Amino acid sequence: MRSFSGCRYVELVRRVPGSVVTRKDQFSDRSKATPDGQGVTARMYLTRATFGLKSRMSVSTDPLSEDPYAEETFVDTTIGLENTSQSSCPPAEFWEEQDSIALDRELQFESSVPATPAHEEYAVTSRLATLHLIKHYKEGPGTWFDIFDTGCYFSGKVPVKAATSPLLKSSICAISAKHLYRLNKNKPNQSSHRWLSYDWRYESAKHYDEAIHHLKSAINLQSYENDLSEKEDMLAAVAILCIYELMNAPGTAWRAHLSALPLFQDTGGSPVVIPRTAIQGPILWSLARQDLLCAFISETQTRLDLKDVRLWQNAGLATTEDGTLMPFSPVDIRTSADIEEDTKSNELTWLIGKLLNHLTSGDAINPTDYALPHGQRPTVGVTQERLLERWKMLVSEFRKWYESLPSTFTPHAKTPYPASSPPSNSYFASFEQIWYELPICAATMQNYYMAMILLLVNQPQESTFIRSTVSARLSSYRKIQEDVHHYAKEICGISLADPSDPVRANSVQALFVAGQVFYEKGEREAVLKLLEDVERDLGWTTRFHRAKLVDEWPGDS
Repeated sequence: MRSFSGCRYVELVRRVPGSVVTRKDQFSDRSKATPDGQGVTARMYLTRATFGLKSRMSVSTDPLSEDPYAEETFVDTTIGLENTSQSSCPPAEFWEEQDSIALDRELQFESSVPATPAHEEYAVTSRLATLHLIKHYKEGPGTWFDIFDTGCYFSGKVPVKAATSPLLKSSICAISAKHLYRLNKNKPNQSSHRWLSYDWRYESAKHYDEAIHHLKSAINLQSYENDLSEKEDMLAAVAILCIYELMNAPGTAWRAHLSALPLFQDTGGSPVVIPRTAIQGPILWSLARQDLLCAFISETQTRLDLKDVRLWQNAGLATTEDGTLMPFSPVDIRTSADIEEDTKSNELTWLIGKLLNHLTSGDAINPTDYALPHGQRPTVGVTQERLLERWKMLVSEFRKWYESLPSTFTPHAKTPYPASSPPSNSYFASFEQIWYELPICAATMQNYYMAMILLLVNQPQESTFIRSTVSARLSSYRKIQEDVHHYAKEICGISLADPSDPVRANSVQALFVAGQVFYEKGEREAVLKLLEDVERDLGWTTRFHRAKLVDEWPGDS
């Protein structure tokens, strides 16, 4: 049976009339908010769909992104809904008349305007712009998805499927136009002369509006339930739209799209490992990585059930029935088509998910209890010895993973940062450049070093009944500080070795964690510069990460 959360995403999009949702629907969702705020997220996303996506003619400025690190507010959604009918909002009929504003206006405009030469020229230019967007997607944003997939599903196969799938075409055009708009804004001199003055921001909003419209139609028809190809297109589009939203900064619309994740768990409890498809492969892993990011930022459990052994075995992991990873022993579920680098990257993703769930569960007996607001959490938890035991098990799993890596994950070279660089980059002088032959290995190792930092700084103390000297305990703390500082410099060293754009896009969260480790002014300036360059060169928002780091650092450093 499909889980409730998966159905909730279906209902979420189904209620959206075209590109907008009625105010009546906004307040009709009486489902109780979950501890991680997913109930709140869905309605906030619907509000954004109503007010955030306007007609392309009225778009004026890039909307200000919400702070992903802002304190979460937990709201009981069952309170106060009875009084909404007496609010000052327009009646539901008004909002229903606004269905699919952008699409309807465009269709009415195109049907009413005679086929003049100017109109025909506009139509040709629009089609050429779409071709340019698809080409740019294959060379740009599409490669971001494929950093951990050497089969290049998103940049290779998705554009082919988009030729016959309006949903996929709208999705890839939306993210491609958004990327071009950001690039033209940050680097206007590097744009193609033909498209220099083209309104890519308008194109981005238009195609995103169309994608939501097609997504709603697909869900209303329910064709995805019986057609594997339709379901593949729908979930691939969801993955693309997630990254579209994530380019601003992790926000409520991004989290709302992630509520589609439980749709992957509709396996009916079958004990048989089914043949792998793109849904169990690159699409699942793309969304799983975003699920981890959401869990990290929101300090919640992952949406995907990491204990669902069959789900992850179908995705290519070698696990025992109790969920223990076996990266050191090949099993039958791996196929000859599996690339070892892909497999190792996916295994690390799963391990990081286990780590995050361990951290967000705290000392609660039920892991979800720790996500409750202060004052509502149980006062009884697991012992310190038990927490230390769990932590040591995670350390063992990460160590086994690291020891099983092929030689491609070993740095090809380490070189001092060149002294001839611009003086403004002098704060890089204390770093090495760490070179890898394969981008997938560079990105994977950055994630590994980030995981090790999180693991070490969250090491539980042994029980205070176990006496130890002050010097021994302080020595342990200093060793942890030394190790995490080394891992933080490794993360930055990889980013300094001229990595590819997909590696840089993937590095944002690892750089943020590295920045939390640094205490020297030069090292902090270095990580801020690396994050700033990602936003300037890729159009990937990092200003909130930088602001959060500056806020955390002591002012006298």
